Amino acid sequence: NQDVILEPNYVQEILKVFSDSQVAAATGKILRYDFESNKKTKVVDTLGIVMYKSGRARDIGQLQEDHGQFENQAEVFGVSGAVPMYRKSALEKVRYPLTPSPVRSSDRTPSPARGEGRFEENHFEYFDEDFGSYWEDADLSWRLNTAGFRNVYVPKAAAYHGRTAGQSEGGYLHLFKFIKHHSKLSRQVLKWNYKNHFLMYIKNAPYIHLAFIIREIAMLGYIILFETSTLKVVPELLRQLPKIWKKRQWIYQS
Repeated sequence: NQDVILEPNYVQEILKVFSDSQVAAATGKILRYDFESNKKTKVVDTLGIVMYKSGRARDIGQLQEDHGQFENQAEVFGVSGAVPMYRKSALEKVRYPLTPSPVRSSDRTPSPARGEGRFEENHFEYFDEDFGSYWEDADLSWRLNTAGFRNVYVPKAAAYHGRTAGQSEGGYLHLFKFIKHHSKLSRQVLKWNYKNHFLMYIKNAPYIHLAFIIREIAMLGYIILFETSTLKVVPELLRQLPKIWKKRQWIYQS
């Protein structure tokens, strides 16, 4: 992300875990940066992503203060898109082939030196382009897991992130904090968040878990009561479902 500051040894430290050929992605210890005061903080932004059976994903450790309790390297479900590092060969295995587009005379000529074929024959997506923003990092992590790769948290690689939209403290179980937090977010962010979390789960989950159904009913009730404008994204969600289902079939047939 453009609002990330790396410690000088970030790349050096995070590269070490890629000596294991099964590691597809890695993230360091990402702490919050206070851009208003122009200073680093000890508040955790993300140590990776955890995924629940309900389809809820959250950034590990977010909003906790770092007192040295996060010093163990660990395998995680996924890595945040804030400042990840990916193995290129792993990305090539989970990329999705998009419908070829005709080449116009004005289009650039592919370079054989870069290993490119014809432009329309090399049109792929890594982050899901139907998502736009939000949840595309968790979606990519899920695909890497399904393909048999590992995602890793590297505590010695430190960076700082000025996050715009994070999670509320305590999540939706603390209703009033949740409502207050969501009231500060833009309507577009709320729409993307609702649409994309649903599409991500339908696309990647091996089966629909009861916890997902219960959570979706609860979320819909919350939206009807407190965020009715978010419902405007439902037609777009329904239009995208057939395409997302096609991508799901590709994932589980690959």
